[in-house]
Amino acid sequence: IKILKNNNTEATFFIDGNFIESNKELVQKINDYGNYIGNLGYNEKYDSVKLKYTNSLIYQIGKYKNKYCYSDDNNDILNNCKKENMYTIKGININSNNVYANLKNNLSNGKILRFNTDNYTVNNLDLMIKYIKQKGYKITSLDNLIKE
Repeated sequence: IKILKNNNTEATFFIDGNFIESNKELVQKINDYGNYIGNLGYNEKYDSVKLKYTNSLIYQIGKYKNKYCYSDDNNDILNNCKKENMYTIKGININSNNVYANLKNNLSNGKILRFNTDNYTVNNLDLMIKYIKQKGYKITSLDNLIKE
């Protein structure tokens, strides 16, 4: 999150409710730095009860009603998110293998990119942000992207 802040960049973090409960200070810091928190279920479960509970945790942190959940084409998740009046987001995965080729091939206006939270991404995030900006693209949180 410091790398994002140092680059004057906001992002959306899809976070599991269990992680939020166990790491409230960190998640609060993510939010306080201007990032948006989205719903990643609870313990990898996306039933209505878990989605509502995770949304309540997000509300406690950010004081906003979360509108987004993340899914990789799982119909149950898609349906449960829809029942909760949430938009289901599926980003383009920019993984650690050939990250710059992935970026080059997937950059365009309005694209939603998904980065793994691994050491490679953390160690290269500053360079990736600079590369994206150098190509003329703006990086913003999902909520800001949808508003634009």
